[in-house]
Amino acid sequence: MTETLVVNLPVERVYSVLLEYFSRAHLKVKRSLKPSLIEVVVGSLLSSNPYNVKVETVPENGKTLIKVNFDFAKMYALCLIALTITFVIFGMPFGLKGLGLLIAMEAIILAIGVPRTTNTAKKSFMDKVTEFLKNAEQAKR
Repeated sequence: MTETLVVNLPVERVYSVLLEYFSRAHLKVKRSLKPSLIEVVVGSLLSSNPYNVKVETVPENGKTLIKVNFDFAKMYALCLIALTITFVIFGMPFGLKGLGLLIAMEAIILAIGVPRTTNTAKKSFMDKVTEFLKNAEQAKR
């Protein structure tokens, strides 16, 4: 899932502003290559929605194109594990007859619930980053 954003700041300034935002938001910077790449870990394995974000900055006609790539693999894996454990525990009284129903319920929950959560997380992250970058643009003027 990739989102893009263009800001009226040089790429070096965008890089430093993003690092400042991630520090203030207490997000763990996993890797950074100045001034073009920052990889961030949002949440942890113990939180309800852990995911990784890769932010690439590209200079473009005096502006900066920002590509934000979201990786929700951890979130999907944790949901699958939690649902499987829950259904095994509560499904034991039904035996093999209820297994098909339990698998169908798990698939429905993964197909509907997790995408909603990922969309919410993505929108929240992008809104906060956009706001922070807009403030940096206005401070530049």
